[in-house]
Amino acid sequence: MKKRNLKLIIFSLAGLTLSLLVTGGLWASITCNPWVARMVSAQGHVEVSRAGQTLWQRATLNDTYCAGDRVQVGERSRADIALVNRPIIRLEQNTTITLAGVREGKRSFIQLLRGALYFFSREPGNLEVSTTFVNAGVEGTEGLVKVESDSTLITIFEGQVLASNPAGSLILTSGQSAIARQGSAPVLATIVRPRDAVQWALYYPPVFDFRPETFQDPTWRAVAGKSIAAYKQGDFAAAFESIKGVPDTLADPSFFSYRAALLLAVGRSDEARRDVERALSLRANDSAALALQAIIAVAQNDKDKALEAGQKAVTADPKSSAALIALSYAQQAQFDLTGGRASLKRAVEVSPNDALAWARLAELHMSFADLDDALEAAQKATAIDPNLSRTQTVLGFAYLTQVKTAESKKAFERAIELDQG
Repeated sequence: MKKRNLKLIIFSLAGLTLSLLVTGGLWASITCNPWVARMVSAQGHVEVSRAGQTLWQRATLNDTYCAGDRVQVGERSRADIALVNRPIIRLEQNTTITLAGVREGKRSFIQLLRGALYFFSREPGNLEVSTTFVNAGVEGTEGLVKVESDSTLITIFEGQVLASNPAGSLILTSGQSAIARQGSAPVLATIVRPRDAVQWALYYPPVFDFRPETFQDPTWRAVAGKSIAAYKQGDFAAAFESIKGVPDTLADPSFFSYRAALLLAVGRSDEARRDVERALSLRANDSAALALQAIIAVAQNDKDKALEAGQKAVTADPKSSAALIALSYAQQAQFDLTGGRASLKRAVEVSPNDALAWARLAELHMSFADLDDALEAAQKATAIDPNLSRTQTVLGFAYLTQVKTAESKKAFERAIELDQG
């Protein structure tokens, strides 16, 4: 389970990282010299306050930051920051940090004031996270630091961390957790399912190309149009704001499936699950809700549940391309690539204008090394909807397999603009 979830988290950054490697044109103007960090993903309400200032302003892709700058992430939002010495940190909703700069030649220092920080660093000794209750000196690959009102929780998934405060110190290795409180040394803690604490950091692949006309309630359709338009532009704050006034008493399961998909896009799987359950309470065999159940289970490595939900989604609506896309992910998780590709061929047959279905089919073609078919399907997807991040991402990989690096670079850049997650 550990390795599978690690791959899922890394995959959420893979397209972005690859794009940064193949292009030198994404660097924003440097606001200080030397800069210490750069924003590589800002989903929702993310703000920065520059060192010595009290004003908060919106953070944007490729902003560069100086020592002393603060970053805060709002409700139903998240952000990724690449530090100058290579670690990547992902910030959960309601998190505030101070970028304290680089010391000792190579170590980045982060002050975690509130919230949770997931880190990934391939090199030992290049990151230290400090909180009110404990400091965490990172000597390994991957972990989580979370600040509560009266304590700090540190969990290490891979590698090693030295947790220390004036009362004592403790070395944590892979799979271990510790809690530190004011005036007490850090102590080991037993966390039954530690990976559950970073479900917000996972990438949940989209399966729906939502349109206002798909919703039942006429008063909701107008609101949906604004929200969907913002969603497709990657403006999650506006997408959520547009549906803020929609009551939970609405008897349209499509609304709850849409909001669940929106929540998954920013990692809020617990809230998404509640909306999925609400949709299923309104319509027991709602195909859209079942498809989302499958995607959540795939991302969280519950392969059997994913397959069961995916099959139920297709049974509930055999002509739903979204259900077939979700089933293909569940089949791939079971290493049934042949079945997954068959599901996607059905998806493009029943919905020939579904861009996500064509993009997903391109992915499966690539897994079989059918590179020409993959490029053709990816081009079909972007022709249908060039403003979906998913279509541009898959097109970028399809071009890359053909060693068409200029075209690949362009597609990846566009994908990042559309969806920084």
